[in-house]
Amino acid sequence: MPLTRLRHIFSVAMLAIAMSPAFSVNAGGDAAALSQRTPKHILILNSHSPDLPWQQIVNRSIVATLENSPDLSTKIHTEFTGLAQYGDRAYTEKLAELYRHKYAGRKMDLVISVDNPATNFILDHGKALFPDVPVVLISEEDKIKGLVLRPNMTGLLSEIDVRGTLDLILHLHPNTKQIAVISGSSETDRFYEEKARRVFQTYVDRVKFIDLTDLSMARLMDAGRRLPADTIALYIVTLVDKSKEAFIPKRILPRLSRAINAPLYGLWDTLLGSGIVGGSLSSAEFAGRRVAGMGIDILKGKSPERIPIVSGSNAFMFDWRQLRRWNIDENDLPPGSVVRFREPSLFDLYKWHIIGITGFVLIETLLIFILLLHRARRRQAEKSLQTAHDELEHRVTERTAELTVTNERLRKEVAERMEAQKALADSERRLTDIINFLPDPTWAIDIDGRVIAWNLAMERLTGVDKKEMIGKGDYAYAFPFYDKPRPVLIDFLLHPQEDYEKEYLSINREEEARIISGVAFNPERGKRGQYLAATAAKLFDANGDVVGAIESVRDITKDKLAERERERLIEELKDAIGKVKTLSGMLPICSSCKKIRDDKGYWNQIESYLARHSEIDFSHGLCPECMDKLYGNQPWYKKRK
Repeated sequence: MPLTRLRHIFSVAMLAIAMSPAFSVNAGGDAAALSQRTPKHILILNSHSPDLPWQQIVNRSIVATLENSPDLSTKIHTEFTGLAQYGDRAYTEKLAELYRHKYAGRKMDLVISVDNPATNFILDHGKALFPDVPVVLISEEDKIKGLVLRPNMTGLLSEIDVRGTLDLILHLHPNTKQIAVISGSSETDRFYEEKARRVFQTYVDRVKFIDLTDLSMARLMDAGRRLPADTIALYIVTLVDKSKEAFIPKRILPRLSRAINAPLYGLWDTLLGSGIVGGSLSSAEFAGRRVAGMGIDILKGKSPERIPIVSGSNAFMFDWRQLRRWNIDENDLPPGSVVRFREPSLFDLYKWHIIGITGFVLIETLLIFILLLHRARRRQAEKSLQTAHDELEHRVTERTAELTVTNERLRKEVAERMEAQKALADSERRLTDIINFLPDPTWAIDIDGRVIAWNLAMERLTGVDKKEMIGKGDYAYAFPFYDKPRPVLIDFLLHPQEDYEKEYLSINREEEARIISGVAFNPERGKRGQYLAATAAKLFDANGDVVGAIESVRDITKDKLAERERERLIEELKDAIGKVKTLSGMLPICSSCKKIRDDKGYWNQIESYLARHSEIDFSHGLCPECMDKLYGNQPWYKKRK
């Protein structure tokens, strides 16, 4: 980058600092609540410009997770460094000088670095800019190999699944002979391209790879229009093309997809909906949520050294419109695949209109046919007898009256059906309101597995907003609990499986399998795992048909751990009782004075003997009989008694 441009950026930034406070987002509650707690200052350091969709989703997920932390007041400062596009040394040094002035005198409690350029910046300048401030990073595993992370750093390694996407392509398109590889010219583009090429080496005996990397966008689109038959395109990333023009992948992909004459697959979920068919995609939303959770643990006092670096996850995700465009059968997709942007057919949108109009047309056609038939008969009768004409006219009049009655009956039935539909909608709305204010986390699905209710308690438990979950299927509701889509108790209730019980510690069925409850254990949650108690029940319509199911969950981890602690104490108590001294066998005792003879032949007082051979301590007193014997003649005793 020219030095004059760097000076311009630095001057504008200094002017902004002088005129206004630091760029921040208040993530706390109302003013009264914040006045009672000292807010934690968090800096999100992004590697790209603000308009990169992947980065936008990561930031939204981080901020949402931090804001939903109930006992944490935060102030979030967001910086878009542009290091991925302008990462030369002069730019980096000027950026460090800018932040040194901007955050002078302001103590940060946490830094979150998004992608590797920001992480490298923190490694080079973080100690001087933010001394002793813990850092949570999001980066590629290959990018941090060889880097020496400081003890106060932890984070998430997000991986692209090139191998999984290639296997998917060959599964869905078994006749594939060539794969066209598309990538740009920036340092980030070349990093992912090189990573992909290492995987390509294991596929060279199966397919041929066509190199469409390091081209201008115009040449890339021209080459894409002339790809040979049996070719599939794999889009890696194009932040900058050969002519040094910068691009946002999500914005350029629609044009690229239209230009290329082959199905186009990708590696990130942020590109879904922009022209790619799909693939084994890396999830930006999930990555942001996980690093924010690590940050919350640190802000609450947990040492970064005790939080291990974890790896991200991928999921098979597809664009329904692209599946139709390239005639890809959904039945061939891997199990658990997520299909988005599904468009309803014309019949789905206007089902009842079509049925009503079709029925009306059929009735009208039948009426016209009957009228024409009667007309022909009338003409034939006119030729023979005039009286037949009068009889036929009478029949037509009667039939018309019948049709009028029939039409009136149909009108009433339609009105009644509309009232019933309105009542059903009101009932569903009331049910949704009831579910929403249940104290236990609760959700419901329809018979097709789509979420129809997601209450406030579920939002607090999972951190997932109801708007993001309503309408989703393909086991999306299991993701907040198990970090992957999978069947849970509510699915086993609707679709019983023989081996589902092994997923739960206990299962209880009630009312002929209309209600089941179970306890599951997830060792990946928390320090000692998480126990969840769940109860699921079927939902029925007025005809008694199953239309869906509802499930409530409750975190019983504390109860289970307390139960285990009680069992441990009971075992210790049993062990202690077993160690208590006991006396057994035959003891020689004097019939008169009640002394006991020991094994050496000496006579001992009974309390002395028992004290030596057991852990019994004695206290002395007089029984009522002895009291009467000793003091029975005494006046004071008689008076007291």
